[in-house]
Amino acid sequence: MIILVLIHNIFNAVFFPISGAFSNGMRAAGDVTYSMLVSMFATVCRLALSVVFAVWCNLGVIGIAFAMCCDWGVRAALTWIRFVSGKWRNFKVIGK
Repeated sequence: MIILVLIHNIFNAVFFPISGAFSNGMRAAGDVTYSMLVSMFATVCRLALSVVFAVWCNLGVIGIAFAMCCDWGVRAALTWIRFVSGKWRNFKVIGK
């Protein structure tokens, strides 16, 4: 149980500031479609990696925790790439 908490806390502290805050900020700026596509892709990665780690590698719930961390990493990487590119600034939320 302590291992799960450590895995969650370490990876959450590293990846969530980018995958959470940056993603929410870009969504608020109007870049909703990209955030949705990243979320869908990362969720598919999480499901696939859960099967690989938990079942094929026989890690059980620890494997699912690692798959969740990979999900956060994928979201963080894709969100950071979008943020640095500046394409999220081209959207207008209010006005014509």
